[in-house]
Amino acid sequence: MKSLLFVVPTFEIGGIEIFVRNLTKELVDTYDVGLLVLSKQVDHELIKSVSKKVTIYDFTEYIYCPNLLKNINVFFNTLMPLNLKKIKNLFERFNFIHSVDSTTNELCLRIIK
Repeated sequence: MKSLLFVVPTFEIGGIEIFVRNLTKELVDTYDVGLLVLSKQVDHELIKSVSKKVTIYDFTEYIYCPNLLKNINVFFNTLMPLNLKKIKNLFERFNFIHSVDSTTNELCLRIIK
């Protein structure tokens, strides 16, 4: 089965989050779907509404300073010192990686280089 990872800056209520949630519901029977959320800013009810077949990855597991994520703007999360070996291993598990905006796209490019 092909695999697809969505990289999103936050998962609070909003347009792209609802779209990603609905899209993953349609894709879980065809793809192995993952969701990497780059922030602790999440709507817990929205996260619970994501299909149980979707694996949700916590970005704090892939950076060296997870405590800094609590109080800074989500944009700066993409600049955190990464555990490149660990996050590259995550990315290599997926055939396709989709970032939802230019900031997450830059992070993905930083990881795959």
